[in-house]
Amino acid sequence: MINSTKFHGWNALALVTDRVELIIPLDIGPRVISCSLDDGPNLFATVGTELGKSGEKDWRIRGGHRLWHAPEVPPRNYQPDNGPISVTKLRGDKGLRVEQPVEEKTGIRKSFAIEALSDTDFKVTHVLKNENMWAVELAPWALTVMGRNSYTAIPLNPKIPHGQSLVPDYVVVPWTYTDFTDPVWDFHAHY
Repeated sequence: MINSTKFHGWNALALVTDRVELIIPLDIGPRVISCSLDDGPNLFATVGTELGKSGEKDWRIRGGHRLWHAPEVPPRNYQPDNGPISVTKLRGDKGLRVEQPVEEKTGIRKSFAIEALSDTDFKVTHVLKNENMWAVELAPWALTVMGRNSYTAIPLNPKIPHGQSLVPDYVVVPWTYTDFTDPVWDFHAHY
């Protein structure tokens, strides 16, 4: 179900299942600013001093889930997403597609579709569209900023015995400042 709502002063839409509520602000983005499970707190981190604001000339982190383009090369990636977005509901009221205007300095248009697959599972399809008259080399880069008291589990593909498969199946790419001794990391066989 999709409902109109407010979030810290922003006009927003709530994509709601029996267990999850996702908040998509309409005045900025595209972005999911809040994800709550079973009427609990927002699992995403937000920057309190930036909530409810829009129209700034400079990029703002704000928090939540958003779409960038890689590789990260300032100032290309730091284009403001501080203005209104357009929204199209997906069939059956199970999701929506959100899209920003073309970024003035990059010629790229960001959008994503988000669809509820079950009470707790969502499919998010990120799209970058080059609207320049020339080719641009880039890749979609979806970022989610988790709150301090929340966590995410990243599932790993099923294990295949050595000899049946000799190629890599997934990759962990740390930044130069990533610290795997930080207790926030918890590696398991399947996630």
